[in-house]
Amino acid sequence: MTTELIRRIDVLAEQVGGRFKLASLIQRRLQEIIRTAPHAIHQAEESPIRMVIREIEEGKIELEPDEEKVDTSVLGG
Repeated sequence: MTTELIRRIDVLAEQVGGRFKLASLIQRRLQEIIRTAPHAIHQAEESPIRMVIREIEEGKIELEPDEEKVDTSVLGG
C-alpha cells in the first residue's frame, strides 16, 4: 500500500466516523459490486478497493443511519 493511499484512508476514516465504519462501508460496497456486476471488476482499470475508496471520496456512497445503529436487543439491553 502506498503512503498516499494510507493518507487517503486515514482521511476517509475520520470522515465516516472511524476505521471500523470505513471497513464496514468498503466491505458492503465490494459485496454489492461482486453480487450485481462481477464483470465490472474484471473490466475496471483500477482495483475494486481503489474504486470503492474513490466512490467514498466523491460522496457517491455513505453509511445509512440505520447501518450505524447497534441492535441492543441481542445484547440483552
